[in-house]
Amino acid sequence: CLSVVRSRSFSGPYARGTFRGSLIQLFLACTVAGVATIGGYSAEVALDGFLGVVVYVLLNDLFFSRFSTEKRYVLCPYIDMMNHAAARDKTDVAYEYFSDAFAVVLDDAAVPSGEQALICYGPRTNDALLQYYGFVEAGSPHDIFAFTQSDFLASFASSASIDPSKLRVLANAQLPPTISFDRKSPGADAMRIARLLLYPEESASTGTAMLSVSSEATCLRALASMADTERVRLANLPSASGAPSGFGSVAVPPAKKPSKKKRASKGGEEVDEEIASLITQFREQKQQVLSAAAEAMRRRADDGERMGGFNDPLAAEAEAAEAEAA
Repeated sequence: CLSVVRSRSFSGPYARGTFRGSLIQLFLACTVAGVATIGGYSAEVALDGFLGVVVYVLLNDLFFSRFSTEKRYVLCPYIDMMNHAAARDKTDVAYEYFSDAFAVVLDDAAVPSGEQALICYGPRTNDALLQYYGFVEAGSPHDIFAFTQSDFLASFASSASIDPSKLRVLANAQLPPTISFDRKSPGADAMRIARLLLYPEESASTGTAMLSVSSEATCLRALASMADTERVRLANLPSASGAPSGFGSVAVPPAKKPSKKKRASKGGEEVDEEIASLITQFREQKQQVLSAAAEAMRRRADDGERMGGFNDPLAAEAEAAEAEAA
């Protein structure tokens, strides 16, 4: 599958040529111009031909790579062996034009003697890390708990004791197919659903506008309660030894070195211990995401009531990003 191949590659601006290749082209153009001049062609014609090659090389190597939206995807030995850590988000894998090589630029954090140098594969959730790379990262700040739209609505309606017939108020909300919680917030779509279902008379047809302080706090606490319910449900699932070779929508890859020890599942099937361990780690991380999300939502509800209003979280994040960049 091409998506799996690309997950193992590094991407960057597409450079149409290399420094060495450009030097060869210029050398050949210079040689041809010299031979043409000796052979009787005018120096102006030879110079025009040489300058044409120079312009082509500059446009091909510098202009197109800088302004083109095309990307290159490279499977690079050695670099491909480097492991991931979300905290190393300042590292970079780049193509060095003049040396015609790929290089890893580490961040400013020192690498202790004897420890491995880590890079960041990007802001990937544990769903992506497990599916494409075969591991789970503990405490990843980019991890989320994702629901399908139908699962989210069913869970929220059950948790908040909402009559399913009231779901028709969402007809014009244009909800996405997937709704998620992260460690810091319920997300804009989850808040829209809570506003529309709990306070349809206060909400506009899309639920994007904030409600009164008390109503907004109630929505946050209802979503926090839902997150707690999902965390408990996840904790009460059968043990990993009784799970199939996947969890939710995530396909668990086979272990690199199959273990000789097996655990028998309740259905009589056997699950490799390494795969069982990955499933357990994955569930634990998702429980942590739900726990952190519930805590963040309750804290936001309490802060809003205490301060008499809510700040726009998206605006606050933008201001924080600008301050960090400055």
